[in-house]
Amino acid sequence: MCDTLGEMEALYTIARVAFVGGSLIPLGCHNLFEGARVGCVLLHGPHVGAMGQAAAVLAATHPPVATTIHSAEEMSAVVGKCLANAETDLGARSSAAKDAVAKLETGVLRRVWARLGGPLALPSLSTALEDGRRAET
Repeated sequence: MCDTLGEMEALYTIARVAFVGGSLIPLGCHNLFEGARVGCVLLHGPHVGAMGQAAAVLAATHPPVATTIHSAEEMSAVVGKCLANAETDLGARSSAAKDAVAKLETGVLRRVWARLGGPLALPSLSTALEDGRRAET
């Protein structure tokens, strides 16, 4: 059991395939990006909650990075398939995971700032970044 903030990334780096908890029942899925960011192949249940868009994007990669499973038997079959061709299947999925997350994370700050800037009366992103740089010195 992991119960300390920041532990999961270290664990995902040593796993080739991982089941993401909270998703077999409607509790809400844990963060899929943590595992995908380090190239882990992800299995999750049907209840992904706020991670729905991430699950869809990761499932749409070729080969798929994330796979929805509904039972222990299905999990066993998917893991068995991944491990049977570990060098080619897991390697390709790992690369696809890292690529997908890199694309999704590119420009996140700019997109969030654009959506919140007006309603919160924030300065432009470039002004805020420049102010932050001056504050650091």
